[in-house]
Amino acid sequence: MDLIFNLIGETVPLDHGYELFSAIAHFEPELHKLDTVGIHPIAGIPKSGVIQLTKNSRLRIRLPVDQVHLVYPLAGKSLRIGKHTIRLGIPEIYLLEPAERLRSRIVIIQGYQEPESFLAAAQRQLEQLGIQGKAFITKNRPGNLTWFLSPRSISLEWQGQDFIVLDWLLKQSFQINEEGLISLTGLNTHLINIETQINIHLGITGTFLQHNQVFKFDGEKSRVLIVDGMEIDVEYKKAVSYAHQHFAKRLCDKQGQLLKQSIGVVGWLYPGSLVRHVAFTKETKFEEKPELAFALLYAPVACHYFVLRSHTQPQHPQYAVVIPEVTNLEIYAQQYWNLGNLDYTHSHVSSLGDAALKFLTYKTTIKLAIPDQVKRCKVILFGTAVWSKQQKTRTEIAVVEATEIIDIIYKLSCVSFSDYRIIKYKNTR
Repeated sequence: MDLIFNLIGETVPLDHGYELFSAIAHFEPELHKLDTVGIHPIAGIPKSGVIQLTKNSRLRIRLPVDQVHLVYPLAGKSLRIGKHTIRLGIPEIYLLEPAERLRSRIVIIQGYQEPESFLAAAQRQLEQLGIQGKAFITKNRPGNLTWFLSPRSISLEWQGQDFIVLDWLLKQSFQINEEGLISLTGLNTHLINIETQINIHLGITGTFLQHNQVFKFDGEKSRVLIVDGMEIDVEYKKAVSYAHQHFAKRLCDKQGQLLKQSIGVVGWLYPGSLVRHVAFTKETKFEEKPELAFALLYAPVACHYFVLRSHTQPQHPQYAVVIPEVTNLEIYAQQYWNLGNLDYTHSHVSSLGDAALKFLTYKTTIKLAIPDQVKRCKVILFGTAVWSKQQKTRTEIAVVEATEIIDIIYKLSCVSFSDYRIIKYKNTR
């Protein structure tokens, strides 16, 4: 399990692994004898040879349950790491969850420095631990790109020309698979079933990327799915390219460096950010700093998508995008991955409230909010308006909070009123 300590302090050394372990082992010498304890590097903002701590910086210690008593007493202690001092808060305890892929910035196996012998040694150790997996070394990223994930932020650091790094990162993040479906690397799409992949593709192309100027496709493609024992044909536009893949050129100047001035935020990047009146274009357009616009590019990765299909016009579906209020990025990412094998019917809802509550009450999103906080999300419904038949616009917005009692009532209603069941009441008068 993981014990995660809040930190009070300003900085720690950039390379602080050994000194951090020594500081902890000073309070509990027994740790020197154990090979079952993992002490994770502290994340923050790299700057001039140190890591500047933020309010989201944490110390994470991973160890077996029967050894928790060795490190729990560190709460309230001050650790001297080189010339830097930090104080630990009371730890939160989290159980480990299975993962298909793990990454480590630094791995050291004594006596093995060459890539071939190192990988062979790492593979032997995995097999000795009974872990079925393959160890590999990732290729060098442009600009020595690294990132640090904390519960509230993701910090990127690189060297050299900004355009080269950002262009590579966006093309890695936003891809297209052999089926012509949008493939978001952050969702581990190679592990997601085809039904969910199609739902994500339809949801994104019906909300963020509905305009043909930002989404290029090569005709329609049909896929047969088995739903409740019946075969249904699902059609989607076969993707060729989309705006996210090439947005680095909008973020950088001619010299390839990140722009200093704000840039326009258009509707596909932030749905609804439209110029409200042509005569007042300058006053009503949306602008953001380049780094914030870059962050907005990843909104489709975190959102969830639902379909509202009318009984009278089933050929004209409406799409709803759920934007969660994330309180812990690490936990949310893990829980979202667990939603990768929902069946096709899970993406169909009857209203905005149904979409929000279905998302918030999924068993796998129970840790979306930390204890004593309300789980909340915003839902945006897209549909055609009388004045715009060709393009879907925002037709309804709702902010939904799911308290414990709302969770219970919603789940009871789902059990009592099954999908597609019509209840008719007799007129007793």
